[in-house]
Amino acid sequence: MTVDKRDFLGGVLLLLTGIGVAVHAAMQYPLGTLQRMGSGMFPFGAGIIMALLGLLVLIPAFMRSEPTDWRGVSPRALICVLASVAGFALVMPRFGLAPAIAVLVFLSSLGDRDFRIVNAAAVAVVMCVLSYLIFVLGLNLPFPMLRMPS
Repeated sequence: MTVDKRDFLGGVLLLLTGIGVAVHAAMQYPLGTLQRMGSGMFPFGAGIIMALLGLLVLIPAFMRSEPTDWRGVSPRALICVLASVAGFALVMPRFGLAPAIAVLVFLSSLGDRDFRIVNAAAVAVVMCVLSYLIFVLGLNLPFPMLRMPS
C-alpha cells in the first residue's frame, strides 16, 4: 500500500484548518441553539464541514495502488490560488461581490495548465449567480453585488 502524498497533505491541511476554525468559533463566539443560532454557529458548522471534507480527501490517499511524487505539483498553481484569494480580498470592499468572484476565478484558473478563458468566464458567471442566490436572496446578507468606487 502506498500513500498519495498530495492528497495526504491536502487532507491533513483541510482537516486541521477545519478543526481550528470550529474550535476557535466555539471558544470565541456564542453558538446558541439550532432554533436561535448565535454568531458562532456558522463558522463552527463551516469548520466541521471543512474537517469532514479533509477526511474525505485523506482516507482515499491511503488506498492508492501507485505511488505519487511531488514532481506533479506546480508552484504556478499555488501562486495563482494564493493570488486569487488576495485579489478577492482587495476587490470585494471596493467593487462588490461579482467583480471579486470574477477576479478569484480568473486568477485561480491561470494556475491550470489547460486554462481556457471561456471556461473561466462560465465558472465566474455561475459562481456570481449562485452567490447572489445563496448569500443575498437566501441568507439576506448585505453584500453589494456591484459597487462603483467613489
